[in-house]
Amino acid sequence: DLYLVASKKLFYNTQVHVGYGNDQLGGLFVGVNKIINPVAVEISEGEEVTVSPTLPPMNLMAEYVNKKINLGLQVGMGRNVSFKFGFMDLKEIQAGLSVAF
Repeated sequence: DLYLVASKKLFYNTQVHVGYGNDQLGGLFVGVNKIINPVAVEISEGEEVTVSPTLPPMNLMAEYVNKKINLGLQVGMGRNVSFKFGFMDLKEIQAGLSVAF
């Protein structure tokens, strides 16, 4: 497949993507994703800063591609490991575990 994509970072860790592709992409496609990386910041009396995550980092995703709407969630489970969950065409559920080397 051939495709061309333009992406723009917006506010609060939100990105939008617009593109055009052939074959499986079916022409125009649009996507948006939001990175959620909740952390707690504690400052002690000695000006020492402690940053600890309150939840694992998450990436919420939505796309319109090939005349279908897909929704997804990617959750970081540790270094180089993530869990992915998708609701494809608002009908089919997909899930997977990714490990990067």
